[in-house]
Amino acid sequence: MKSGVFVLAIILCLTFVSAADVAYLYRSEGKIDQHIVDIFEEMGLDVDLVNEDIMGDLSSYSLIFVGDENFRRDIPIWEHSSVIMNHYNSEDFGLTDRDGVSKIGASSPLYIERNGMEFQVYQRAFRNGRVAVPYYYIDEQNKADALTQIASSRKTSSGANIGDVVSIVEPGEVLMNGKTAEKKICFFGITETDVWTEDAKTLFVECADLTLSECETDNDCPSDEFIGDEYCVEDDVYQNERIHSCVEQNSVRSCVPAENGVLIEQCSYGCFEGNCIRCNEDLDCDDNNNETEDFCIMSGSEESHCSNEDIECFSDEECGADGFVGELFCSENESAQMYQMFMCNNPGTAQSSCSSLMEERTIEECSDFCLEGTCMEFVCHDDLDCNDGNERTEDKCLNMNTINSECVNDEILCFANSECGEDGFIGEQFCSERDIVQTFVEYTCDNPGTVQSSCSSETVDFILQTCGDSCSNGQCVGIECYSETECGEDGLTGLYCSENNSVSQAYFNFSCENAGTVDSFCTLDIAEETIEMCAENCVDGICVGSVECSLDDDCPADSNSAPFCHEGVHVFMDVTTYSCENPGTTSSECVATNSQELVDSCEFGCENGMCLPPAGEGVHDVGFAPTNTYINGVRVQDSDENDIVNESLICGNDYKISLRVRNFGNFSENVTFSGSIGAVDIQHNPIMDFAPGAEPSRTKTVNINLTTGTYNMTIETFVEGFTDENPVNNIAVREFNVECPD
Repeated sequence: MKSGVFVLAIILCLTFVSAADVAYLYRSEGKIDQHIVDIFEEMGLDVDLVNEDIMGDLSSYSLIFVGDENFRRDIPIWEHSSVIMNHYNSEDFGLTDRDGVSKIGASSPLYIERNGMEFQVYQRAFRNGRVAVPYYYIDEQNKADALTQIASSRKTSSGANIGDVVSIVEPGEVLMNGKTAEKKICFFGITETDVWTEDAKTLFVECADLTLSECETDNDCPSDEFIGDEYCVEDDVYQNERIHSCVEQNSVRSCVPAENGVLIEQCSYGCFEGNCIRCNEDLDCDDNNNETEDFCIMSGSEESHCSNEDIECFSDEECGADGFVGELFCSENESAQMYQMFMCNNPGTAQSSCSSLMEERTIEECSDFCLEGTCMEFVCHDDLDCNDGNERTEDKCLNMNTINSECVNDEILCFANSECGEDGFIGEQFCSERDIVQTFVEYTCDNPGTVQSSCSSETVDFILQTCGDSCSNGQCVGIECYSETECGEDGLTGLYCSENNSVSQAYFNFSCENAGTVDSFCTLDIAEETIEMCAENCVDGICVGSVECSLDDDCPADSNSAPFCHEGVHVFMDVTTYSCENPGTTSSECVATNSQELVDSCEFGCENGMCLPPAGEGVHDVGFAPTNTYINGVRVQDSDENDIVNESLICGNDYKISLRVRNFGNFSENVTFSGSIGAVDIQHNPIMDFAPGAEPSRTKTVNINLTTGTYNMTIETFVEGFTDENPVNNIAVREFNVECPD
């Protein structure tokens, strides 16, 4: 891979761009990047600072610039020539899927790659010695197909190109949000302008120039077109044609029109006012169309012209097919319809024309009457016409032999008592004093077999049983109690502990309600009395003192000190362990025991709590150390410290994200971390003086402020000041499904 410097022919004065050239969109005044404003002004562009809340119509601007802020308003970048230096809103803009823009940092200044060459874009790698200076890129797996790469991230050791740092969208391309780009859009991920190299600045200017340019070749310009009226040049007809060409001016390309006269027609008889003199006789006007009659008007003169007049018809059949039209209608007592006949007048000449004649014709003579063009019959002429074949009806013809005639078939309700219902007991049994009673019903058919027939019924109450004690709800019943002594014995309970940490006692009081009746029942009233409020704890109805511990696990966790050297050849660490003495009693206590533990014996000496390597040997290697709990080196827990093992998160909730890393090398290192999930940044505290062989952890609580979807959680380690000699274990990735319940 060759390194080099950008060589670009870019002129920073765009004199032909209109006033108010650039709209710089921002959310917070403190986030306005003056370096960007200065570069636009060096390019000869006027810049307006436009807050997103008062954005309004942006169509008067030649270019809009979107800075690196999390915008809340919709910005229709696809409608404008746009430079996007923003990693928060890429999904809204349609540049990426929901995984958004990725970020990368390194322990040395970052490079990009273009056309097979590498270019340094930042002057340094860190801010304040610890925080890496990153740039943003669109991962190949996340970017819209509409994006064309201009510059990529530096290739990995395996030669992989992981994404676009600078890319362009051409007009007409469809973005991931379904919108079609109307103008050019340039994504620029090198956001830290205060540490830009000259190559980075030059690349930004090229990004702006590409966006402002109207065309690349003549094919990008409007199609050639004829303009104005045709005119005469000598004896022929000409017309002006407008041709567009793509011309570069101050390094910005635009479409420039030019006009040329084009021969439209060579005239056989001369030209007059943009028209050829057409004819000297009628034969000169033959258009080879048998459907026209050809004439030469003002033959042989400058005003001569042909007239080819249409012949409308040659025969009656060409004017239309004779036939019935319209709906049927009634004429006296007949069904009738209109009949249309077509005729060709002056057939075969320019004066030919079609006409038609309408006449009324009888379709049918009606025997009874005609209604809305249809012959109809009366419903009935006598009672026999109304026979419905049902012996249970009486058939009659009303208004016979008229248009209002109708049949009436009245129902005969019953012929016998059995058709009215089945005699028997109905309803539920009920009480009458001490008797159990039920109702009996008997049915009768009155005037059987006639239209006047009807059903009736009669009911009688029968005594089914007489109870010895009492009757209730149709059943014989007894009495529950006659006095409260049958319900229970009143008295006090023993002492017990209440929920309010007090010693209490209760009194039971039994009663017999409605004594000696069928409605009698027993009740119990419980009255609780507080005997003593406990200062600390209540156990089995007695106040006791506090209990410090019941198990060793109730005491502080065991702890180790940082390793230290002893006598220059041994590595020791202080160990503190805790145990519970007198567990579960008021005299219980947690007791600490301190000891020293030998960690290692050093062949080549000890320094800063670690063994030294042989002289001249050693590597720098820090990476993630996975376990069953730390999946890929990353542990995720909810707010109750439950491990997330099903890779499912709830949006809006807080999660503890813990890292387990190991120093696999031979040197103490200073290590920083950088990570994200979607658009949510994850920044863990650095590890300073990270000893070889050590496996510390770092925890950060993060709110998952994302929409429903699948996201990659990616976290990377960086060794400050050195190149990690085994970068494979420097990146940890876990995939999570984020759900947002309604």
